[in-house]
Amino acid sequence: MSTRKRKTGKPCQTCRTPAENIGQCFNRETAPANVYLWVRDLTEKADEIVKPMKVTTGNARVADKVVAKVGGKNYRLFNVTDSGSRLVPAAYPSPALTARAAATALAMVRERADNPPRQIKTDRLPSYAPANSGG
Repeated sequence: MSTRKRKTGKPCQTCRTPAENIGQCFNRETAPANVYLWVRDLTEKADEIVKPMKVTTGNARVADKVVAKVGGKNYRLFNVTDSGSRLVPAAYPSPALTARAAATALAMVRERADNPPRQIKTDRLPSYAPANSGG
């Protein structure tokens, strides 16, 4: 569910459906703005709780990237998945396929995981090579 706000300060369309569902389930009318505020506040609290936790992972990770359109521009989302648990300990958006972006995603994994990965499998994108050798 998106928690983005329009420039007008009103919640996006994605908050309307949950508001309607809450209204139907609990027989209580709920404004989309209230859903937006609830999701925003809950996300901030969850982030505070989860941030200091280390992710329990195996020894192998898989690094990949996908293209996502954000605000009309293409971004590359570098994500690294633990091979065993399928958890994603790191995801990093970047406007370009650069070694710096790849290095940032891989550094996030090393920082957040309880044990550093012995192996990070990639699709052999050239920008991964310098990033994967450091660490």
